Amino acid sequence: MKKRVLSAMLVAAMAMTAMPSQTFAEGALDAVQQTGKLSYEGYKEVWHDEFDGDSLNRTDWNVETHEKGWVNNELQEYVDSDENIQVKGGQLIINPVKKVTKTENKDAGNLLKNSDFSEEMEGWTQTIANWGGADGSADASAKTADGSIIYSIKNAGTQDWNVQLKQQNISLQNGHKYKVSFKAKSTATRKFKTGVMSASYEWYGGCEPELEENKEQEISFEFTMTKDTPADFYISLGKYADDKGEYTKDTPASDVTISAIKFVDMNATDGDNNSTKEAVSYTSGRISTQNKQTFTYGRFECRAKVPKGQGYLPAFWLMANDENVYGQWPRCGEIDCMEVMGQETNKAYGTIHYGNPHSESQGTYTIKDGADFSDDFHTFTCDWEPGKITWYVDGVKYHEESDWYSTTVGQGTLTYPAPFDQPFYIILNLAVGGSWVGNPNDETSFENNPYEIDYVRVYQKDSYNEDVKRPPKEVTLRDPDAKGNYINNGDFSAKEDLSDDTDWKFITTLEGEAEASIDNNTMTVKTKKAGTEDYSVQLVQADLPFEKGATYRVQFDAYASADREMGVDVKAPDYGYKSYMPHQDVQLTTQKQTYTYEFKMGDVSDANGRLEFNMGAKGSTADICISNVSVKRTKKADPNEKEKKTVLANGNYVYNGSFQEGDKHLGYWNISNAENADVTVTPFSDGRRFKVTMSGNEKSAVVMSQEELAFATGTPYKFSFTATSDADNTITANIGGHVYTFDIKAGETKDFAVELPSDAQYVNHNISITLGMQKTTLLDNVSLVENALIKNGSFNDGTTGYTIYVDSSAKASYVVDSLKDNNALAVTIKDTGDQDWKVQIKQENIKLEKGKTYKLKFKAKSSLNRKIRVVMQGQENRDWHVYSNDNIVDLTNEYQTFEDTFTMNEDTDTAAFFSACLGKIGDDQITTQHEVSIDDISLEEVKDDTKDDIKDNPKDDPKDDIKDNPKDDPKEDINTDIKNEQPKVPAPVIKTSDSDKAKTTQAVKESKTAKAAKTGDNSPILAYVFGAMAGALILAVSFLKKRKKTNN
Repeated sequence: MKKRVLSAMLVAAMAMTAMPSQTFAEGALDAVQQTGKLSYEGYKEVWHDEFDGDSLNRTDWNVETHEKGWVNNELQEYVDSDENIQVKGGQLIINPVKKVTKTENKDAGNLLKNSDFSEEMEGWTQTIANWGGADGSADASAKTADGSIIYSIKNAGTQDWNVQLKQQNISLQNGHKYKVSFKAKSTATRKFKTGVMSASYEWYGGCEPELEENKEQEISFEFTMTKDTPADFYISLGKYADDKGEYTKDTPASDVTISAIKFVDMNATDGDNNSTKEAVSYTSGRISTQNKQTFTYGRFECRAKVPKGQGYLPAFWLMANDENVYGQWPRCGEIDCMEVMGQETNKAYGTIHYGNPHSESQGTYTIKDGADFSDDFHTFTCDWEPGKITWYVDGVKYHEESDWYSTTVGQGTLTYPAPFDQPFYIILNLAVGGSWVGNPNDETSFENNPYEIDYVRVYQKDSYNEDVKRPPKEVTLRDPDAKGNYINNGDFSAKEDLSDDTDWKFITTLEGEAEASIDNNTMTVKTKKAGTEDYSVQLVQADLPFEKGATYRVQFDAYASADREMGVDVKAPDYGYKSYMPHQDVQLTTQKQTYTYEFKMGDVSDANGRLEFNMGAKGSTADICISNVSVKRTKKADPNEKEKKTVLANGNYVYNGSFQEGDKHLGYWNISNAENADVTVTPFSDGRRFKVTMSGNEKSAVVMSQEELAFATGTPYKFSFTATSDADNTITANIGGHVYTFDIKAGETKDFAVELPSDAQYVNHNISITLGMQKTTLLDNVSLVENALIKNGSFNDGTTGYTIYVDSSAKASYVVDSLKDNNALAVTIKDTGDQDWKVQIKQENIKLEKGKTYKLKFKAKSSLNRKIRVVMQGQENRDWHVYSNDNIVDLTNEYQTFEDTFTMNEDTDTAAFFSACLGKIGDDQITTQHEVSIDDISLEEVKDDTKDDIKDNPKDDPKDDIKDNPKDDPKEDINTDIKNEQPKVPAPVIKTSDSDKAKTTQAVKESKTAKAAKTGDNSPILAYVFGAMAGALILAVSFLKKRKKTNN
């Protein structure tokens, strides 16, 4: 079975806009718009598909297949089927197909869904109040089996609802009589409550039965409705109140089994209760030119007609052909040439996605006078040039963007115009349903309603000037009011039109139904339907200014008509709705309370931040009242504050080691002694390497350096780089006072590496590389990383090196617990989702070599007894193949250490990944809140001791060279040459091997040489001289060159 992982999720965040509530101004009119004709002067057609013939041209196109829910909660499965993808009449036809399968309805006559729990918790919701505090002390778990649900209750909490099973939105009719019945059994004598009520807690009927110990009992009650309304059925197994409604007596610990639940309309006639049920599935088509036809810059044009109906999302868009260049989506970039929502087919969207966190820029074009993109064919054009992307409909310009970036938190910003300076490929697809467009409704037609494409054409200029600069952006931050509050009308003293963009705005979307009003200095939100997303019911205020480096306090009063949850966020509408403040799930009660949160603005200053109260999809429709809202700056930014360097997300302690970031691609590097040298970074087509060329025949020693890096004693490191030279040269590296010299011959490309042990001492936290050479030398892949297959297994560097993925259908949060668990990763899970990968901890780019044996080791625990799955596996291009054993382990509330020894039997994989799957394992989807902790993750090669005694060529073993010539032993140099004031350091471990062929066509066969020495002089030039006197040590190293795509 294929295991979905984050990479596919991010690659496929295709054609997605961040928030349905956002608004965009349409592009300003210009001469092109007025004429409706584009000039093609200077362009020539470089590729096209007119879709002639009777089949898809698979030489140029791939047909992609993906399962349902592959991205954005979309409903369709992408398939390779003639039913879905056709070429006929000179057009490409992508047909959406709806299939309905009828089966016997086990719930016939029963108003409840999944009454026998055969689909686990489908249709049901439950509450186990174990979040701490006065109303969060419950300790219970639930599982479904044999047509029943079993609750194991250790602590019933403080309220009856603290352990509760519920099914919502049951349609009841005025005058109808209903009967509810079920069986219940408890291991201890106890009482509980069951009944039917409205979402606002209006009670319609129920009972409070008492269960005898270990005796199965039939429970039932009847009631008659006095109005038409949806209602909720509940069984409350928390602490039972006495006859006065007071929670004074303890409810005993027990296991309670509920089964055979029926909710029957006693007035229903034959035929009212369906004896069959329908299962609906959707298929559609998606084609791409990845690895077949790729383009860097150009005018991309598609003539198409779109389908009409809610839930359709046809798209014509571009994605980076190789995400390894800049990183996964959104850092790699995405260009959406056209999207049209099926329920709004008079509006086209043009968008770019970029950055990390995700950011976007979007424009829209609306056809006037009742015209429609589904009525006839229209031409959609996207003109992509260095530093500028422009969108057109029928030759009419409607959007232009030049301001973008690609930044990863904790790393630098890619050199503009990255990421839009690399080869992209074309995608055509028709999505059905999803988190942006919504799902099909009863009016959505699947008969003769295709996405039709007449042609796709690409034009390019003969050349493009990539010497462009990102346009400057001046940010003006407004002042707060006299009390320091940036919120307008935060006391709700004024009535407002809550539908406009001035001050407060109330938004409902994606099946959310609610009303908001201001009265008595309070904003009250009454919800009828909670919708499918947290922002389905949303109160926001935008235009909030936030200054980089300043600290802010968000404060408000709130309560609800019943205990419930509300989300609070501070986000960035202009930057893809990334979060400035950590998300807060606020637990509201019926008592007004003041809630306060502080955060430091770590991003660039933004004049248009947004405060959000998100009230949708929170499991309750209880009314919410909000008052006294404020956002105040509590601490100004320190202009002298230096940003502290840390280990990067990829595990590297060296910044911009691949020369992709900053001005002229040299961000973070200090370059000195370059008066007689030409210092540049090579173009994208060469893979971007640091290049030094000397003028004439002069020799020099150009120095490149970085200061105050985060490496420290206590961790073993590997320092490595790749070099190419057209002359015999020597390269010297100084790592915190440890000096190494490397010799390279003319015409060679070499991968160099040295290891520093965990007990090495450092005189500073700087690195420098001295290129003592003549002619031209190139350098790339400069890296200082933890010398381990899995980096940061202790989580001492937070989550650096890991990606933690939570699918939108699951619910989880995480933190590195430094207070009570010595930096373990603690994941709080409220819903595991329906697949093991829906909650996942992942570390990528781990090299596993064929034939070698490895030991994977970790420790883990869970507050709820459960299973997790921890494996080593391949990426999608390896069909998600699992290299380790399947390694499903049972967790308890105490730490256990687990080990899995396996042999890599597949071909060597340089991009394997570690995966800890905390989602649904086996048949158990867990919706009980619990915490899983994992720590001390390691992966080590298991050495075969017998191999240590075999030496086919002892002279090729660098250890023998050291022994044969004691004077070359670096330990002797350290003991005799280091002054007393220098730290005592053990000899660095230096490994050698033959190098893989790198960027030149000449394979390197001879061994690589290096010299090792130790000096206290921090001058790179003197260190070079001193190191040359310290003796020689044979060195040959193999270090994998990362793949960089060349321009197609």
